[in-house]
Amino acid sequence: MRLLFYNQAPEISGAERSLLSIMGGAVKSGHDVVLSAPAGPLTDEAQRKSITVVPADHLVLGFTRNPLVMLRYAMHALGRAWGLRKTIRNVRPDVIHANSIRAGLIAALAITASPKRPGLIIHARDGPHASTLIWLVRWVLRWADSVIAISNFVAQPFRGQVENLHVLHNAIEPADYRRNEEFGALMRSRIGLQGDSMVLATVGQLTPWKGHIDALDAFGILRFTHPQAHFVIAGSSKFMGAHRRFDTKLYEIQLRHRSTAPDLAGHVHMVGEIQCPTELYSAADLLVVPSWEEPFGRVVIEAMAASCPVLATNAGGIPEIVTHGVDGWLVPPRDILALEDAMRTLLDDAPLRMSLIRGGLATVESRFSLVSYMPKLENIWLSSCRRRGE
Repeated sequence: MRLLFYNQAPEISGAERSLLSIMGGAVKSGHDVVLSAPAGPLTDEAQRKSITVVPADHLVLGFTRNPLVMLRYAMHALGRAWGLRKTIRNVRPDVIHANSIRAGLIAALAITASPKRPGLIIHARDGPHASTLIWLVRWVLRWADSVIAISNFVAQPFRGQVENLHVLHNAIEPADYRRNEEFGALMRSRIGLQGDSMVLATVGQLTPWKGHIDALDAFGILRFTHPQAHFVIAGSSKFMGAHRRFDTKLYEIQLRHRSTAPDLAGHVHMVGEIQCPTELYSAADLLVVPSWEEPFGRVVIEAMAASCPVLATNAGGIPEIVTHGVDGWLVPPRDILALEDAMRTLLDDAPLRMSLIRGGLATVESRFSLVSYMPKLENIWLSSCRRRGE
């Protein structure tokens, strides 16, 4: 089967890391895989994995109700759709797999009025935000042969509105994240930490809804009882530009300012993007996921596979992964005192952390492994082909 994957942005975040895993799994299964995406970190990584890349222009759409700006965005989208349409004619895929609702918009426009169009799968990785034109989202999804939501939380707004809606939680190859004590020691050394320092960490893009500042406020309280503890923040601001939901560059400045405040100075380390998150998972005593909302929470299953205990908020799709007290620890979002109490509880109780590690390993192996994920995804691709009479 020839599969054309389309991603509208060049950056790598959780959605793109999932896409890379899927494309790698498809190649292993013998499918012919092509990626169309703007040149950047994603296409570079795909080419390192020997995946054929067809360059695409960057799609920039923002949240706005200004009719003139919306018209400009509409013309921009039509241009990107025309480019993808030419790629489809050249590649002649059996299935187009759009890696987001925005990518699905471009793919739907690209195949409109085609006499014999390929199958279209739209991977919904976020629910529609309040600023989004919901009717447009529903029009896009109705063009799809199937819509894949990464959690029940993401699927909820589309239930009863979209046919062939599937919930497939993200998956990983657990062996790729196996804990490596040597990697962890090197990471600690690079940051300048003592071998016995307790380390908390977050991994993810720098944007307000990820809750980093909540975590730092809680960590500031924690340091009254754990003055030698350290907090590591991995990630960078992404998806910048006009009419974005958040000004992520400004947020990064605010986060850096908070990290150097007197109660935290010298104990918070912002390390930027890391190529191998396993290094940080192996260095950390606890992964903290303080998100206000989370469509899924890929870092949760990565940390589980790396034998790093997880403290997360019970927001969005995270409770679909974590069972409190069994394979992770959950607290309400934006509750700084509850977050600090959970940090202290877990750092003070090594047997509890070990219990969560064992539970996390069992969870990721049984529920979030590519071995069980890929056959389900392949069935969706094949069903799309059958609907198109191929």
